[in-house]
Amino acid sequence: MLAARWLPAAIPAPSPQPGEGPDPLSVSPGLPGFITLFALAVVVILLVLDMIRRMRRLRYRGESAERARRAAEDPVPQGQPDDPAG
Repeated sequence: MLAARWLPAAIPAPSPQPGEGPDPLSVSPGLPGFITLFALAVVVILLVLDMIRRMRRLRYRGESAERARRAAEDPVPQGQPDDPAG
């Protein structure tokens, strides 16, 4: 009884012969798959461009805030005398 249970698991299944298998046309994604992947690629490209634009804007805002902070700390521009009378 125990051998009858384990014997089918011990016998290997026959390997498929060359030429057997599903029809390539029935398992390929076809036009719907191409359209889906193309749309996904377009969306990813648009998201990357938007992210780059936002990062650039953030960097410019930081640089502008840094320039404003420096201007507030140093009201006299360098290269000009403190006393206008000289």
